[in-house]
Amino acid sequence: MRRLFVILTLLGQTLGAFAGVRFLSVDHPVVTDKNIDALEVRVAHSAARAGRNGLQQWSVGWGENVINVVFDFRNFVEGIDVPRVKIQCGNVTGTLDHGFDCDGGYNTLALEWSSDGSVEVLFGERGLHSVMMLDSLARPDGELLINARGGEIDVVDVVVEVNDDDISRLMTDYSARDIADAVKLRYLDRESDPKLSSPGGRYTLARIGDDLIYVDGAQINATHWHCGMLKGRLTPTPYVGYYHLLWYDSTGRRLSDDCYAEVDENSRTIKCVFPSLSATLRFSF
Repeated sequence: MRRLFVILTLLGQTLGAFAGVRFLSVDHPVVTDKNIDALEVRVAHSAARAGRNGLQQWSVGWGENVINVVFDFRNFVEGIDVPRVKIQCGNVTGTLDHGFDCDGGYNTLALEWSSDGSVEVLFGERGLHSVMMLDSLARPDGELLINARGGEIDVVDVVVEVNDDDISRLMTDYSARDIADAVKLRYLDRESDPKLSSPGGRYTLARIGDDLIYVDGAQINATHWHCGMLKGRLTPTPYVGYYHLLWYDSTGRRLSDDCYAEVDENSRTIKCVFPSLSATLRFSF
């Protein structure tokens, strides 16, 4: 199952037009460097005009990786020369001479990862046109650096496509010591409509900060669940004892956003509520 996430909308961030460097967080529970299949950035570059001589450039980067988009209009003669855009990554360069805007309008840069790690780089105004292939490129995780040189750029969309069928993506970096020292949540009971859901197991979870980490107890898809995987996450609300609940089912798929949890310190229980499934799940701690 693949899903699209519009990062600017998802995180409530608005970049607008700017010159220089901006950082955009892509930190989100279901968007990681393990499961991103594609990245698209749609940008208008005010200075990228064929009738304006010069070298105009914008770039997208993360970690040690940078993708440069270069409009080279030096010595350009309108009506004679064909506008071209160069896409550069390290020592690899591809060129496109059609299908893009060269009058300060919007273009989309897209990267698509294959299962073998190779990456297709595409660019275009309305449709996307293949520019080059890269043997490998690390997927973004954490922050994107968007850089404008030679004028302002207006970033209107940053979109990632993720594959959330791969349950292994839920493995965290918590150590065995982290998990051993954490408060344990142990399955207590559940209420559910068997027509809507079935129990995935009698879970034991470790609560580390707001993360709920799987320890054991899976019964459905049990061979795919390993100690250290992210099972859920609690996000505090303004109301004491109530939390928004991020939860992954036995197949590793994220449940709907209406889930919540109630923490009762007196009875030392956590009740996880799944309204769309008419189900509750209680843990003791």
